Amino acid sequence: MAITYRPEVDGLRAIAVGAVLVYHAQFSISGHNPLPGGFLGVDIFFVISGYLISSIILRELAANSFSLLDFYHRRARRILPALFAIILASVVCGWFLLTPNAMETFSGSALSALFFGANFWFWAEDSYWAAPGSLKPLLHTWTLAVEEQFYIFFPLLLMFLWRRAKGRIFTIFVVLFIASLVLSQVGAHRFPDANFYLLPTRAWELLAGGMLAKLEMIRDRTPPRGWRKVLPSAGLALVIASFFLFSKETPHPSFLTLAPIAGVCLIVWFAKPGDPATAILSSKPFVAVGLISYSLYLWHYPAFAFARIKFGELSNSAALLLLIAVGAVSVLSYFLIEQPARKRSVLKTRVFAPIVASAFGLLLAANGALFLTDGYAARYGELAGIFDDAGEEIMAGDFEGCDAKSGDCIAGDAETPGSLILVGDSHAGVLNKATADLAKKYGLSYSRRYSGSCAHVDVEHIVFGECDAFRAETDKVMETAPPSIIVYALHWRKYQDRITGEGSYRGSVTPHPGETLPEAYRRTFEKWLDEGHRLAIILPGVESEEDMRELVKNLIDKVPEDEREAFMDQLKIEVDYSLQVERAAKEREFLQETATLDGVIIVDPLSLFCDQQKLKCELNEGRSLIVKDTTHYSPFAAEEIIASLEGDLRRKGWLKEPVAAAPQPAETH
Repeated sequence: MAITYRPEVDGLRAIAVGAVLVYHAQFSISGHNPLPGGFLGVDIFFVISGYLISSIILRELAANSFSLLDFYHRRARRILPALFAIILASVVCGWFLLTPNAMETFSGSALSALFFGANFWFWAEDSYWAAPGSLKPLLHTWTLAVEEQFYIFFPLLLMFLWRRAKGRIFTIFVVLFIASLVLSQVGAHRFPDANFYLLPTRAWELLAGGMLAKLEMIRDRTPPRGWRKVLPSAGLALVIASFFLFSKETPHPSFLTLAPIAGVCLIVWFAKPGDPATAILSSKPFVAVGLISYSLYLWHYPAFAFARIKFGELSNSAALLLLIAVGAVSVLSYFLIEQPARKRSVLKTRVFAPIVASAFGLLLAANGALFLTDGYAARYGELAGIFDDAGEEIMAGDFEGCDAKSGDCIAGDAETPGSLILVGDSHAGVLNKATADLAKKYGLSYSRRYSGSCAHVDVEHIVFGECDAFRAETDKVMETAPPSIIVYALHWRKYQDRITGEGSYRGSVTPHPGETLPEAYRRTFEKWLDEGHRLAIILPGVESEEDMRELVKNLIDKVPEDEREAFMDQLKIEVDYSLQVERAAKEREFLQETATLDGVIIVDPLSLFCDQQKLKCELNEGRSLIVKDTTHYSPFAAEEIIASLEGDLRRKGWLKEPVAAAPQPAETH
């Protein structure tokens, strides 16, 4: 049984996709995104999808015509052709623009998207708000995964309820809605990454639409007299206001997210021809954009990701031109892919099924091969190691019992006097192996407490991932640890308050009331010193304007294969020393002041990799890169930094003599 077409719903889709596009374009007005809550467009889509799909299923169940197989067939025609097209286009672009390790990661995300598990993939990788997210071409497919996971279980639930509890369906929807909403409120503070990406804390948004669909079957949508022109407009105002009032700092999804969701529900339930909101949303421009909203959503994110990979940050004008291009491609995608695929009269099932199966098999094989061959790194021969990630191989260390992927590890005897503790974010993580080796060299116990995008500092809130919970756990570890040497390293510029911060990281940290962020760092350090610890701080280091692996890839690709190794041995990439100092000047200033505290030493990577007389800093020494991306140290650089730290610790008397190496067994022949 077909449901009545409602043009205002397509208009609402246009509002949703428009907000998402503006948000992801990262337009900047006086250093700020004009729609800091534009990501809420996704939440609008969830409500609309829940409403439309529930309406279809419930009406077909009522007419005794619902077929689970036919339902999934229609979903496949709606979702798969355009999705496969964007994955294929992204694979082609990635082959030319991504380094081998980035291609390996991309192919993993593509495989997860094919199986509608992208939300799990990206949840495991990093916070949605972390900077690398803008360089992940398929990050946006997490939303498709949430929807399709919902529609695996939802029809089965409705079929069961229709037979066993038909009269209580709405009540059960309400109970599930409340349970999911409460879980999202808890998750927003206790497990924000899982809360953002996973179905249990997103289901309430889809169920909001489902409740409207069920209610529509038993009640008239006509609003009370006198409210007819007010309620849809109030709903639209709630939605639009949320785009401006929400930001990445807002706990989301949570009870606060009820505001835009309620706005959508007011529009869907009360919109009728004649009220202002319906007139706007039903107008031809809004409906036209709404019709191509799926293609717009699919194509925009890879376009912006690959553009940033190739050209770096985009100006407002470049972002606008790219949006126009995305719009043109989306129109073609809608008419050449979406529409023919959805019409069985145009594309018969006997033709559609083998085409989709073949496309799935091709993408599965291609991305599987890329994933298993490390992004086909073999094309670079002996130079392939240059493109290795700055991750597990140096974050692992070699103490027994230390999981390579864990930033929480204790190895050796934790009660050993003079233990070594590594604390910080991923910039501490890349120092892990070298620091662990240092501990082993001197017979010390070794602990590590680092988490990506998480500065351990006593503040009220840090927006990245589950940092607040991790900091609380670290406090307990530090309070009970014996007097130790703490090695502390961060991507310092990433943590900024709302008042003095600038750029994309402004407001990423909320200090306690009446306290500045530098004061919070100093108080944290003094607390550790009072507990008997000593502190070695790694200052801000060298950074590259471009991802070093991408820069080197582009240079190597221009050189004949038989000349590449010699080219790399002679390559010298430099950046201005003054720029390195200037970009973290505020952080360097308060850290230099901290060095006056008794029990604190600092290590300055600029002294290792820069020539202050020539005012130049090296980013490589032949085939050895100093940084692996734009800010993370390579294994080579990590060893240099920790070797410098070792010298400082010995001069301070904090380290004694190395323990004698265990005798090696004699070789037998």
